[in-house]
Amino acid sequence: MVSSEPGTPPVESDTARRRTRTKRTHRLAGVIIVLSLAVLAAAVVTTVNAPSEVNAAGEGTTDTPASATATDDPIDVNTNGAAAVDMFAATSPSTTDPESGIAELDPIMLAGFTRAEIDPEAAAAENLAMITAASVRNRNHDDSPYASTPQSDLVLADLYGPRSDYLNNPYNHPEKSFPVAKGGQFRAACEFSHFAYDDPLVYPGKPGASHLHMFFGNTRTNAFTTYDSLINSGSSTCNGQELNRTGYWAPAMFDGNGNVRVPERMVIYYKGENLARGRAEVYPPGAAMIATENLNVLPREQGGAAGVRLGFLCTSNFSPNTTDGSQTMATCDGSRYGSDPNRPQWTVLEVSIKFPQCWNGKDPSDWSNFHPPVGDWYVSRCEGEYNHTFPNLEYFINYRVEAGENTADWFLASDVDPVGFTLGDDPAGTTVHADWWGGWHPDINKMWIDNCVNYAHPDGVPSGCGRGYLTDGGPDGDNPYDGPALKMRPQYTGPLSVPAATLYEELCPNPTREYTRSEDAAYCHPGTGHAAMGHAAMGHAAMGHTAIENAAIDTDNG
Repeated sequence: MVSSEPGTPPVESDTARRRTRTKRTHRLAGVIIVLSLAVLAAAVVTTVNAPSEVNAAGEGTTDTPASATATDDPIDVNTNGAAAVDMFAATSPSTTDPESGIAELDPIMLAGFTRAEIDPEAAAAENLAMITAASVRNRNHDDSPYASTPQSDLVLADLYGPRSDYLNNPYNHPEKSFPVAKGGQFRAACEFSHFAYDDPLVYPGKPGASHLHMFFGNTRTNAFTTYDSLINSGSSTCNGQELNRTGYWAPAMFDGNGNVRVPERMVIYYKGENLARGRAEVYPPGAAMIATENLNVLPREQGGAAGVRLGFLCTSNFSPNTTDGSQTMATCDGSRYGSDPNRPQWTVLEVSIKFPQCWNGKDPSDWSNFHPPVGDWYVSRCEGEYNHTFPNLEYFINYRVEAGENTADWFLASDVDPVGFTLGDDPAGTTVHADWWGGWHPDINKMWIDNCVNYAHPDGVPSGCGRGYLTDGGPDGDNPYDGPALKMRPQYTGPLSVPAATLYEELCPNPTREYTRSEDAAYCHPGTGHAAMGHAAMGHAAMGHTAIENAAIDTDNG
């Protein structure tokens, strides 16, 4: 399934010409980059071989032997506090570091951002400025008075709001509670923030190294994000804004007309399903997860949910009206539903993604320390080595499908081959996955864990906290109990699609190939992204041609 731009006939000679132009561009870019790297490396060697230097205190430093090279320098430290990768070492995109399991990247491919290894602060500022200048971005939070307030200085009450806002918010999308008896419920509603070819968990300090992602939550999440910057800076497109600076991201969604889609919103479930209720712990500082296995297709006895939920579903705008669903890209007809003036009934493609919820107590910033439960994701049995239980974390990402559209030719950025820039033989949607980097204010995190996820009404009355209530919402979601609630976020009213060519031009400043069709915009640099890493880098068994995770829906329609 390979989509092309409108008006471009599938003529073989045109395709051949495009490939020839691309190859020529590759060769020319390779020559230029190699020469640039040679000059840069020579400059570094010259600096290292200087007889002496003066440090910040004005003291002379030890001479460096004349035989020293650039790689003889003390190891640089990147913005995450880890040793910086030597970007001058010649490696192949398919070469895998035997210790980390992560594919090393060819510096020829990444020459556009090797400066990040030399001046990370300047590179970080430049990358963030590029992202914020993009033509399609959620700008509702740019003037938030608390965007630069450190977490420890935030006053919780400043970011509380009335619960009535959850019942009367625009577009008839009430975000009230949907009480259920089977488990504790807390939900967070967020909207799109920005796009970037970044992944701060997989490729820290390397802008442009990933496939195209869409980001929710923290408005400043980018390749240079650290845990410190995550919790202490940026606003958030989620309810509660700076009280929930969590970084949420997933592969960008492409339609068949050369556009990248902007979701209407995203709902994150933090549930106390079954054994998770009463046992769910507050996330430790630095906790980060990547959905690396498709738990929707993993057998239930192995901690998955196979046979229970579908990962892609056609719905009528968050209502119980559901139609065709699939474990890969669903076929949603935008003309299926009409329009109700009181509740618009446009078609929505819903993508759902599950995360593991069991932790072994080791470094929480290492996503390989999280694991699916023992037997059925919904049972949440965390025992043995992975005996710490967290809420059942699940994303629901909703894309509006307009009249005359059909999602049969939609695909994810991660579905595209990172070398040939074509869709492979696997069905679109096969590579669905997502990332989560916890940035909740710890007091708020404990509040919704205690009052929502772990809460069970003593009389067995259904309970649930909605999408921002911090105490039980009550048995009737239309008449919630009094209590604190996170401030309702400003509503995004921007465009719900952007030409893929525009994003490629705006977010890939040093492209190594020309744009000819939407698949080209899935990656900024060839040979990078999750697919290039292979399954070993993700720490789990291979799941198709890329390392992926989950998908699911819930029957309470919350």
